[in-house]
Amino acid sequence: MEKVWLKRYPAEVAQEVFPEECPTILELFDKAFVGFKDKTAFINMSAKLSYRELDEKSRDFAAYLKDSGFEQGDAIAIMMPNLLQYPVAMIGILRAGLIVVNVNSNYTARELKHQLNDSNAKVIIILENFACTLEEVVEETSIKQVFTTKIGDMLPKMKGCTVNFTVKYFKKMVPNFKLAQVTSFNYAVKSGALMSDELTITDVAKHLGVSRKTLSKVLNAKGSVTPAMAVRLELVFGKPSADHWLRLQNAHDLWQTRLEQKSLHVSPYNFQIA
Repeated sequence: MEKVWLKRYPAEVAQEVFPEECPTILELFDKAFVGFKDKTAFINMSAKLSYRELDEKSRDFAAYLKDSGFEQGDAIAIMMPNLLQYPVAMIGILRAGLIVVNVNSNYTARELKHQLNDSNAKVIIILENFACTLEEVVEETSIKQVFTTKIGDMLPKMKGCTVNFTVKYFKKMVPNFKLAQVTSFNYAVKSGALMSDELTITDVAKHLGVSRKTLSKVLNAKGSVTPAMAVRLELVFGKPSADHWLRLQNAHDLWQTRLEQKSLHVSPYNFQIA
Protein backbone atom coordinates (compact mmCIF):
# COMPACT_ATOMS: atom_id res chain seq x y z
CA MET A 1 0.00 0.00 0.00
CA GLU A 2 1.31 3.39 -0.95
CA LYS A 3 1.76 5.65 2.08
CA VAL A 4 0.38 8.79 0.45
CA TRP A 5 0.37 10.69 3.78
CA LEU A 6 4.16 10.70 3.83
CA LYS A 7 4.14 13.26 1.03
CA ARG A 8 2.80 15.81 3.50
CA TYR A 9 5.49 15.19 6.13
CA PRO A 10 7.93 18.10 6.58
CA ALA A 11 11.48 17.25 5.54
CA GLU A 12 12.72 17.19 9.17
CA VAL A 13 10.10 14.60 10.24
CA ALA A 14 11.20 10.98 10.06
CA GLN A 15 9.02 8.69 8.00
CA GLU A 16 9.69 5.67 10.20
CA VAL A 17 9.55 5.15 13.97
CA PHE A 18 12.07 2.93 15.74
CA PRO A 19 10.61 2.05 19.17
CA GLU A 20 13.70 0.07 20.17
CA GLU A 21 15.59 3.38 20.50
CA CYS A 22 13.40 4.33 23.48
CA PRO A 23 12.09 1.16 25.17
CA THR A 24 10.20 3.15 27.83
CA ILE A 25 8.24 6.38 27.78
CA LEU A 26 10.64 7.91 30.33
CA GLU A 27 13.56 7.24 28.03
CA LEU A 28 11.62 8.97 25.27
CA PHE A 29 11.12 12.02 27.48
CA ASP A 30 14.76 12.03 28.60
CA LYS A 31 15.91 11.96 25.00
CA ALA A 32 13.67 14.93 24.21
CA PHE A 33 14.92 16.85 27.26
CA VAL A 34 18.51 16.45 26.07
CA GLY A 35 17.87 17.13 22.40
CA PHE A 36 15.44 20.05 22.67
CA LYS A 37 16.43 21.72 25.96
CA ASP A 38 15.54 25.30 25.11
CA LYS A 39 12.80 24.62 22.60
CA THR A 40 9.13 25.00 23.51
CA ALA A 41 7.44 21.82 24.68
CA PHE A 42 3.96 23.17 25.48
CA ILE A 43 2.01 26.41 25.07
CA ASN A 44 -1.05 27.30 27.13
CA MET A 45 -2.82 30.66 27.11
CA SER A 46 0.24 32.08 25.26
CA ALA A 47 2.56 30.93 28.09
CA LYS A 48 5.39 28.64 27.01
CA LEU A 49 7.00 25.73 28.86
CA SER A 50 10.39 24.67 27.52
CA TYR A 51 11.74 21.13 27.59
CA ARG A 52 14.33 22.28 30.12
CA GLU A 53 11.64 23.68 32.44
CA LEU A 54 9.52 20.58 32.01
CA ASP A 55 12.52 18.40 32.87
CA GLU A 56 13.31 20.42 36.02
CA LYS A 57 9.75 20.81 37.30
CA SER A 58 8.83 17.17 36.73
CA ARG A 59 11.99 16.05 38.55
CA ASP A 60 11.13 18.38 41.43
CA PHE A 61 7.61 16.98 41.69
CA ALA A 62 8.97 13.43 41.52
CA ALA A 63 11.35 14.26 44.39
CA TYR A 64 8.45 15.54 46.49
CA LEU A 65 6.42 12.39 45.83
CA LYS A 66 9.34 10.14 46.76
CA ASP A 67 9.98 12.12 49.93
CA SER A 68 6.28 11.80 50.83
CA GLY A 69 6.61 8.06 51.24
CA PHE A 70 4.65 6.76 48.27
CA GLU A 71 5.69 3.28 47.19
CA GLN A 72 6.48 2.16 43.67
CA GLY A 73 3.29 1.13 41.93
CA ASP A 74 0.97 3.44 43.89
CA ALA A 75 -1.63 5.08 41.67
CA ILE A 76 -2.06 8.86 41.40
CA ALA A 77 -5.06 10.32 39.61
CA ILE A 78 -4.94 13.53 37.55
CA MET A 79 -8.20 15.41 37.04
CA MET A 80 -7.55 18.52 35.00
CA PRO A 81 -7.89 19.79 31.43
CA ASN A 82 -4.99 20.73 29.14
CA LEU A 83 -2.89 22.98 31.38
CA LEU A 84 0.88 23.33 31.73
CA GLN A 85 0.56 21.57 35.08
CA TYR A 86 -0.55 18.36 33.38
CA PRO A 87 2.72 17.27 31.71
CA VAL A 88 4.68 18.28 34.82
CA ALA A 89 2.43 16.12 36.99
CA MET A 90 2.31 13.18 34.59
CA ILE A 91 6.06 12.94 33.99
CA GLY A 92 6.78 13.58 37.67
CA ILE A 93 4.53 10.69 38.65
CA LEU A 94 6.23 8.34 36.19
CA ARG A 95 9.68 9.42 37.33
CA ALA A 96 8.72 8.58 40.90
CA GLY A 97 7.86 5.04 39.81
CA LEU A 98 4.14 5.59 40.29
CA ILE A 99 1.10 4.97 38.08
CA VAL A 100 -0.80 7.73 36.27
CA VAL A 101 -4.59 7.50 36.35
CA ASN A 102 -6.22 9.92 33.91
CA VAL A 103 -9.61 11.19 35.06
CA ASN A 104 -12.12 12.94 32.81
CA SER A 105 -12.63 16.48 34.09
CA ASN A 106 -16.33 16.25 33.25
CA TYR A 107 -17.00 13.21 35.41
CA THR A 108 -19.90 13.30 37.80
CA ALA A 109 -19.30 12.40 41.45
CA ARG A 110 -20.55 8.86 40.85
CA GLU A 111 -18.24 8.36 37.85
CA LEU A 112 -15.29 9.82 39.71
CA LYS A 113 -15.88 7.53 42.68
CA HIS A 114 -15.97 4.48 40.41
CA GLN A 115 -12.69 5.31 38.66
CA LEU A 116 -10.82 6.17 41.85
CA ASN A 117 -11.90 2.92 43.50
CA ASP A 118 -11.33 0.88 40.37
CA SER A 119 -7.75 2.16 40.09
CA ASN A 120 -7.17 2.16 43.86
CA ALA A 121 -5.71 5.66 43.54
CA LYS A 122 -4.25 6.97 46.80
CA VAL A 123 -3.63 10.51 45.59
CA ILE A 124 -5.36 12.90 43.23
CA ILE A 125 -4.11 16.07 41.55
CA ILE A 126 -7.18 18.12 40.76
CA LEU A 127 -8.06 21.52 39.34
CA GLU A 128 -9.88 23.53 42.01
CA ASN A 129 -12.82 23.98 39.65
CA PHE A 130 -13.68 20.30 40.11
CA ALA A 131 -12.74 19.88 43.79
CA CYS A 132 -16.39 20.16 44.86
CA THR A 133 -17.11 16.99 42.85
CA LEU A 134 -14.35 15.16 44.69
CA GLU A 135 -15.65 16.42 48.03
CA GLU A 136 -18.93 14.56 47.47
CA VAL A 137 -17.29 11.14 47.31
CA VAL A 138 -13.75 11.37 48.70
CA GLU A 139 -14.72 9.62 51.95
CA GLU A 140 -15.90 6.64 49.89
CA THR A 141 -12.60 6.26 48.05
CA SER A 142 -9.02 5.29 48.88
CA ILE A 143 -7.75 8.87 48.40
CA LYS A 144 -5.39 9.91 51.22
CA GLN A 145 -3.78 13.02 49.74
CA VAL A 146 -5.11 15.79 47.48
CA PHE A 147 -3.05 18.21 45.40
CA THR A 148 -4.99 21.21 44.10
CA THR A 149 -4.06 23.62 41.35
CA LYS A 150 -5.59 26.71 39.75
CA ILE A 151 -5.87 27.46 36.04
CA GLY A 152 -3.26 30.22 36.14
CA ASP A 153 -0.77 28.59 38.50
CA MET A 154 1.92 28.01 35.86
CA LEU A 155 1.34 31.16 33.86
CA PRO A 156 3.61 34.20 34.30
CA LYS A 157 3.02 35.60 37.79
CA MET A 158 0.92 38.68 36.95
CA LYS A 159 -1.12 36.91 34.28
CA GLY A 160 -1.62 33.88 36.50
CA CYS A 161 -2.91 35.98 39.40
CA THR A 162 -5.27 37.82 37.06
CA VAL A 163 -6.59 34.59 35.55
CA ASN A 164 -7.09 32.93 38.94
CA PHE A 165 -8.87 35.99 40.37
CA THR A 166 -11.13 36.34 37.34
CA VAL A 167 -12.01 32.65 37.18
CA LYS A 168 -12.92 32.48 40.86
CA TYR A 169 -14.51 35.83 41.66
CA PHE A 170 -15.88 37.18 38.37
CA LYS A 171 -16.78 34.06 36.40
CA LYS A 172 -17.64 32.07 39.56
CA MET A 173 -16.11 28.91 38.08
CA VAL A 174 -14.69 27.60 41.35
CA PRO A 175 -17.43 26.35 43.69
CA ASN A 176 -16.62 26.29 47.38
CA PHE A 177 -15.16 23.01 48.64
CA LYS A 178 -13.72 21.56 51.83
CA LEU A 179 -11.20 18.76 51.67
CA ALA A 180 -8.73 17.35 54.18
CA GLN A 181 -5.04 16.72 53.49
CA VAL A 182 -4.81 19.31 50.71
CA THR A 183 -1.47 20.50 49.32
CA SER A 184 -0.89 23.08 46.61
CA PHE A 185 0.59 21.49 43.48
CA ASN A 186 2.87 24.51 43.03
CA TYR A 187 4.09 24.15 46.62
CA ALA A 188 4.92 20.48 46.01
CA VAL A 189 6.93 21.31 42.88
CA LYS A 190 8.85 24.12 44.60
CA SER A 191 9.48 22.04 47.71
CA GLY A 192 10.78 19.16 45.60
CA ALA A 193 13.56 21.45 44.39
CA LEU A 194 14.76 21.66 48.02
CA MET A 195 15.06 17.92 48.54
CA SER A 196 18.58 17.32 47.33
CA ASP A 197 21.17 16.27 49.92
CA GLU A 198 22.69 19.73 50.09
CA LEU A 199 21.49 23.15 48.98
CA THR A 200 23.27 26.45 48.58
CA ILE A 201 22.00 29.54 50.34
CA THR A 202 21.40 31.02 46.89
CA ASP A 203 19.10 28.11 45.96
CA VAL A 204 17.08 28.43 49.17
CA ALA A 205 16.90 32.24 48.95
CA LYS A 206 15.52 32.00 45.42
CA HIS A 207 12.92 29.44 46.52
CA LEU A 208 11.83 31.56 49.48
CA GLY A 209 11.74 34.78 47.46
CA VAL A 210 14.22 36.68 49.65
CA SER A 211 17.66 38.09 48.98
CA ARG A 212 20.74 35.98 49.59
CA LYS A 213 22.05 38.71 51.89
CA THR A 214 18.94 38.57 54.07
CA LEU A 215 19.03 34.80 54.32
CA SER A 216 22.76 34.77 55.09
CA LYS A 217 22.17 37.28 57.88
CA VAL A 218 19.41 35.14 59.39
CA LEU A 219 21.54 32.00 59.18
CA ASN A 220 24.66 33.85 60.26
CA ALA A 221 26.52 31.47 58.00
CA LYS A 222 27.58 30.83 54.43
CA GLY A 223 27.60 27.67 52.40
CA SER A 224 25.04 24.92 52.34
CA VAL A 225 21.64 24.37 53.91
CA THR A 226 20.09 20.99 54.67
CA PRO A 227 16.61 20.23 53.30
CA ALA A 228 15.30 20.00 56.87
CA MET A 229 16.51 23.53 57.58
CA ALA A 230 15.01 24.77 54.31
CA VAL A 231 11.62 23.43 55.35
CA ARG A 232 11.87 25.22 58.69
CA LEU A 233 12.87 28.44 56.97
CA GLU A 234 9.64 28.29 55.02
CA LEU A 235 7.83 28.87 58.28
CA VAL A 236 9.88 32.04 58.66
CA PHE A 237 9.59 33.42 55.18
CA GLY A 238 6.31 31.84 54.11
CA LYS A 239 3.15 33.86 53.82
CA PRO A 240 2.75 34.88 57.46
CA SER A 241 -0.72 34.44 58.85
CA ALA A 242 -1.82 35.15 62.41
CA ASP A 243 -1.73 31.41 63.01
CA HIS A 244 1.85 31.20 61.76
CA TRP A 245 3.04 33.90 64.11
CA LEU A 246 1.17 32.45 67.08
CA ARG A 247 2.72 29.06 66.48
CA LEU A 248 6.17 30.55 66.06
CA GLN A 249 5.96 32.63 69.21
CA ASN A 250 4.73 29.71 71.29
CA ALA A 251 7.12 27.13 69.87
CA HIS A 252 10.65 28.50 69.82
CA ASP A 253 11.98 25.06 69.04
CA LEU A 254 11.02 25.83 65.44
CA TRP A 255 13.63 28.57 65.58
CA GLN A 256 16.31 26.49 67.27
CA THR A 257 17.76 23.54 65.44
CA ARG A 258 21.15 22.05 64.82
CA LEU A 259 22.91 22.47 61.50
CA GLU A 260 26.13 20.49 61.07
CA GLN A 261 26.68 20.20 64.85
CA LYS A 262 26.28 23.95 65.28
CA SER A 263 23.42 25.53 67.23
CA LEU A 264 21.43 28.03 65.21
CA HIS A 265 19.41 30.61 67.15
CA VAL A 266 17.04 32.80 65.17
CA SER A 267 14.80 35.46 66.66
CA PRO A 268 11.51 36.13 64.85
CA TYR A 269 12.09 39.85 65.35
CA ASN A 270 15.65 40.16 64.06
CA PHE A 271 15.23 39.82 60.32
CA GLN A 272 13.72 41.77 57.45
CA ILE A 273 12.04 40.47 54.35
CA ALA A 274 13.87 41.76 51.28
